[in-house]
Amino acid sequence: MVDTPEYIDWSDQSISFSKADHPKAVPRPGHAALVLEAQIGGYNMSKVFMDGGSGLNLLFASTMKAMGLTFDMLKESDTGFRGIIPTRSAYSLGKISLDVVFGTPSNFRKEKIEFEVVDWESQYHAILGRPAFAKFMAVPHYVYLKLKMPGNNGTSLTIHGSFSRSDSCDRDFQKIASKFGAKEELNAVDAVTDHAQPPADNHSARSDEFDVAKEAKKQQMEPIIPTEPFIQTQVYDLANGGDLIFERDLFALTEFLGRSPPVFYGGQISDQANGQLQWLIMANLPGKPESPMFRQIQFSLRENTWVDGLAHALQESLARLCGQNSLAIEGERFAHFARHSSVGLPLSLPYHPVLRHHVDHLDYMLYETRSALSNSRSAANHTQQQLNQYADTIKVIAKERRTLRQLVAKRDATIHRLKTKIAVLKETISTQVEQLQILEGEGEGEDIQGDGYSYVSNDNDFEPEEEEDQDFHQHLPAGMDTTFPLRIDG
Repeated sequence: MVDTPEYIDWSDQSISFSKADHPKAVPRPGHAALVLEAQIGGYNMSKVFMDGGSGLNLLFASTMKAMGLTFDMLKESDTGFRGIIPTRSAYSLGKISLDVVFGTPSNFRKEKIEFEVVDWESQYHAILGRPAFAKFMAVPHYVYLKLKMPGNNGTSLTIHGSFSRSDSCDRDFQKIASKFGAKEELNAVDAVTDHAQPPADNHSARSDEFDVAKEAKKQQMEPIIPTEPFIQTQVYDLANGGDLIFERDLFALTEFLGRSPPVFYGGQISDQANGQLQWLIMANLPGKPESPMFRQIQFSLRENTWVDGLAHALQESLARLCGQNSLAIEGERFAHFARHSSVGLPLSLPYHPVLRHHVDHLDYMLYETRSALSNSRSAANHTQQQLNQYADTIKVIAKERRTLRQLVAKRDATIHRLKTKIAVLKETISTQVEQLQILEGEGEGEDIQGDGYSYVSNDNDFEPEEEEDQDFHQHLPAGMDTTFPLRIDG
């Protein structure tokens, strides 16, 4: 008895590589990683590492956050990893199944892939291992940096890698590795540090009180003209003795990001009908001139007192700075600035007598800022998808336009040829009519055969014969002198 083989899906299409797949150049064959573009969960990703030596599909927490996904969407997982983070083992945060798409609208493949979500920094957006290779029936070529798989239109689908993209990922990995080494060194120093001792400046790391007269320096600021005139202008030099909560965090964070220290201005204005005074606080956090990604942060707010306004401006500045540089500060010593639960919701903070309700507002603002950032990225990705679709549509329309132009050109050429033939036929007919008229004028009769020989006479040559005498049939001549009557027997 012969066993009937059980064929899996997509096994009917053959896949092969030939010389036609060879790139123009292959620098250091086998050294470049196979990094491709793919769509995961509806988002276009340019750094998807195809790892044929891995038995797992990995999605990084930073990628998940950028996609707007929350941790409560994960299923439990007890999967552990070794050999990914140096000197230590790691564990999955959970599992999530997402649609993965390769190709173009004309020829593509779409499969649902289960990812293990891991929380560490990586140069990739995601890693697809052997389970994904098997699901797509994909065949990699690590020399050509290409991946082939069966396509939905019956032909094989080729996804092209990039040597420059692979080199860029390698450089990012070197940066991450060096940063990881620095973190390990800091952790070792932190382990032997006595945190019970106060800093050298005799200030505690967190002050529970703020005395404006003792802790701040009064000075007159340059005049600023708001919508309402300033009645009194007064600022405090935060860099000299100020110890508001979040102040040191804010200055430490700007220094870590390589930005200039923040600047705050304030003045009293009367912006209400009853003439009640309020403080107009203006904040300016300059960006890095050499990098457009670090934009300048400017905003203004109003409070009843200068202390409330200054505290509000500090925590608002810190929140906006954290939201603008969330990826840069993840895993750093500034991570405690954003306290969140396991499902991503902000945790409550202890009450502070000076900051009042503003301190409770910080984590919520950080949460909202990151949510807005995720929504903006989602909208940008959606817009990019629409632009790609529009570009494909424009290409199709342009191709159809060229085809229509070719058809119009062929039609015009056919019309021109027909008009030429019609003109020739008209000229021929006119010539024959003239010749016929000439022949009819010169001949003595009408040419009934068209051969120039048979004519019908124009004269009346045929005269009717006169009727003979009826008696001609009654008598016959018998001679000169005698006539015999004709006998008719009855």
